[in-house]
Amino acid sequence: MSKERLVRLLVLHPDRTVLMDKLSFLGDVYVPEFFESEVSLEHFIFNLEAPVTTDLTNPAIHKINLHIERFENIHDTFKRNPLAVCLSNNHIFDYGDSGFNRTTDILDKAQIEYFGAGLNGSHFNNPFVFTFSNSKKIGVLGFCCKSTHPSKGKNATVATIEFERIANAIEELKSSVDFVVLNLHWGDEEIAIPKPLDVIMARKLVDCGANLILGHHAHVIQSYEKYKGVRIYYGIGNCIFPDFDVQSKFDGDRFTTRSRKVQARRNKRSIMVHLYEDFSVHHEFLKFESGVLAYDKSLKLRFQFLTMSTRVYNTFKFFESRKAKIIGVLQNPRKLSFGSMLNFLKGK
Repeated sequence: MSKERLVRLLVLHPDRTVLMDKLSFLGDVYVPEFFESEVSLEHFIFNLEAPVTTDLTNPAIHKINLHIERFENIHDTFKRNPLAVCLSNNHIFDYGDSGFNRTTDILDKAQIEYFGAGLNGSHFNNPFVFTFSNSKKIGVLGFCCKSTHPSKGKNATVATIEFERIANAIEELKSSVDFVVLNLHWGDEEIAIPKPLDVIMARKLVDCGANLILGHHAHVIQSYEKYKGVRIYYGIGNCIFPDFDVQSKFDGDRFTTRSRKVQARRNKRSIMVHLYEDFSVHHEFLKFESGVLAYDKSLKLRFQFLTMSTRVYNTFKFFESRKAKIIGVLQNPRKLSFGSMLNFLKGK
């Protein structure tokens, strides 16, 4: 990397020294209201799965549209503000540039760092760089897969998952930090194993120099592995994601339907990953039930299945998606039309 580009990178994203010896990473967070938490947190980062805005005049079309009206929901739920949030996900632009800009303005005022979305000229606000109390530097990057169908602004957008882009970002960071963390928004929703191509890419990114990989988007805990000594959590699940009933499928003139989901038990379990100043990594399990975030001492990472076969993955995905739909219908009974039953049989 050229000296000029490194200087620009550090000017855009100045280092932040934090007197701490542990940083915790949480999964997807959507807090449309205040919730209780029994989890002890001090310095933490999570994936902010919705814009913080009351301006709903520019919704994304043909999507489930999420938003958080009160920033205080975040602070009050966790009893403090996060150190930073990942914005590289498929919902942060659900209310366009307006919703995104209001979110970043609020985060700026609260002195909360953010990364993974923004203008191309600012590297999508990547990376977030901080220094542990022992002077070790950590760089955190966020990217979102196009397969998750991220909403876009007219000016800003999310940093999309492209191998060369991420590899270059890692190379740039490696010259100025001691440890690189990747947040990758990817995978198929409700599927508990990663896509074969995601496994291939994750391992290649470790070869490029990534020291820890954290995935989200699937809304369930996915497989975990160690590759060349580096921990890859393909999906750490929902930290807080309550049942929802929201307007959706905006067609350019009006919302055409409402999207409803009653979260199943597995949608309420997540992994909290701790990074310590000596670069050791440990994890704990959380559960979100009856509006309370708490530790889950009963959960273990027993299911570590990975497949490099697309045929095996698609078979697993078919049965997993059918199971999820059946659970959804049982939890939220409704009349099934002929068309919806046909889609069910086709695996859509």
